[in-house]
Amino acid sequence: DYIVIDWRGIELYVPFIEGCEGSKEIYLSIRPENISISKTRPRVTGKLNLFNGEIIDEIFKGSYVTYYIKLPNKEVLRVTVLTKDADFDVGDKVFVYWKPRMGVSIIE
Repeated sequence: DYIVIDWRGIELYVPFIEGCEGSKEIYLSIRPENISISKTRPRVTGKLNLFNGEIIDEIFKGSYVTYYIKLPNKEVLRVTVLTKDADFDVGDKVFVYWKPRMGVSIIE
């Protein structure tokens, strides 16, 4: 099961955990390599966290490249991809997405 939370103007599907109903703050932990990026909108069925963004920086790390992507709410996500899949440049407009089950909800 999932719940919807507001992350500074963006709705996110996050895994439901006991006790979250009355919590004022829910944190989402997701590994950078579990976030996907694409130049075209992905065709996926079911629940999906999907946003448009712009690549603002990239760091080559040998077999990996880490991209920094600015979202419409001005937050920046860090996404790590294999170098062989790194077909993006700074300034590219992209779609950022992940399945809700890839995240871990944490309540304070």
